Amino acid sequence: MRVIAIDHGERKIGLAISDEMGMVTTTLPVLQAKKDRDKIEGVVSILKEFNPEIVLIGLPTGTEGEVSVQGEKVEEFSQKLQEECSKDTTIRPFKVVFWDETYSSKQAEKGTKKKFKQQKSDSEAARIVLQEFLDSPDGLVQYQN
Repeated sequence: MRVIAIDHGERKIGLAISDEMGMVTTTLPVLQAKKDRDKIEGVVSILKEFNPEIVLIGLPTGTEGEVSVQGEKVEEFSQKLQEECSKDTTIRPFKVVFWDETYSSKQAEKGTKKKFKQQKSDSEAARIVLQEFLDSPDGLVQYQN
C-alpha cells in the first residue's frame, strides 16, 4: 500500500513516499510555494504521478494534544486539496489520515548541516512522520483493506 506524507509549511511542502509494501520510506523534492493554490497544484501533480492509497498529513498539535493554529491551516489546506482532487478523474481516490507531527521538524534537522537543513528538512520531516505511521500499530495496519 503506497502512502504519501505531507509536511505542510507556510512556504514549503515537504513530501515523502513509501514503497508499495509500506516498509521503505523515501523523501521527495520539497515544493516551494507561498500560495495555497500553487501548493495544491504541486501536490496534485505528485498524487497523479504516484497514485497513493493514503495521503498522510502531518498535523501540528499543542502540548495537550489540541490542534494548533498551524494545525487549523493544515486542515484547511487538506480540505482544499481533497476538493481539487475530487474534480480530477485521473486521480485515484485516497484516504486522508492526519498524524501528529510533533517534533518531526526538530528531529529532521538534528545532526545535519545548515544548508541541508534549509533544503531538505521539510521532506525529511515528512519521511519521519511517514515512518512513524508505518511502524505504529495505530498506523498502516488499521487502514489496510
